[in-house]
Amino acid sequence: MAIKTISLDLIRTDAGTQTRCVITPDRVEEYAESMLTGDKFPPVIVYHDGTTYWLADGFHRVLAANRNKYATIAADVRTGTKLDALRCGLESNHTHGLYRTNADKRHCIGLALENFPKLSDRALAEMCGVSNTAVGEVRHEMDALSEIDSSSRIGRDGKSRKAPMRKAAKLSEPPIEISRPEETPHIRSAAEELAEPEPSRNAMGLALLAVNCLRDIAPIDPERLSAFDFVCDWIAGNR
Repeated sequence: MAIKTISLDLIRTDAGTQTRCVITPDRVEEYAESMLTGDKFPPVIVYHDGTTYWLADGFHRVLAANRNKYATIAADVRTGTKLDALRCGLESNHTHGLYRTNADKRHCIGLALENFPKLSDRALAEMCGVSNTAVGEVRHEMDALSEIDSSSRIGRDGKSRKAPMRKAAKLSEPPIEISRPEETPHIRSAAEELAEPEPSRNAMGLALLAVNCLRDIAPIDPERLSAFDFVCDWIAGNR
């Protein structure tokens, strides 16, 4: 680790290495005021390729320093490229700092897939601090839009493997049908439950209706993961 004091004017903040969706103005203001009162902040992290200093971590701190019209800032200067800076940002932003929203997580996954499309879902999930499932969902959506090439994957062991075949997702599914032996009492479908007067709806019918609604969400819908997270959070809080 080489901590140096470098000019703020030399640090590139507009090269796509910011791993959050947006900058939080209130946090920039808070940092700026804290700096004026003498609070100490950890050095920002930058990668230097011999010509440019690429900011990897510390965007709110750099903006706060600029707001205070400082000329320099303490930085952990590492040797590397813009891509190294991005990878560092993806790996560090989920371990400290501001709480990440679902949109932030999705943004991280998108950046990782755009810049490291050959890495496996597991490797990217570890990099971004998210689940394998979340990476797989976004990869499938980006594949469908031809934004990335995922024909092969590189695992954590560094070996390249052919990507697993994935069934094409349907934009809508027929209602779930649950078959039972003749002697088993009939379980009504969601459609039957919906046709009944309100008081007669039971838990299973409503659950089936909810599942069918979720299955209607298109795989390329940009809010699909956020919708699923919202439902999971609701279930966790109401069990």
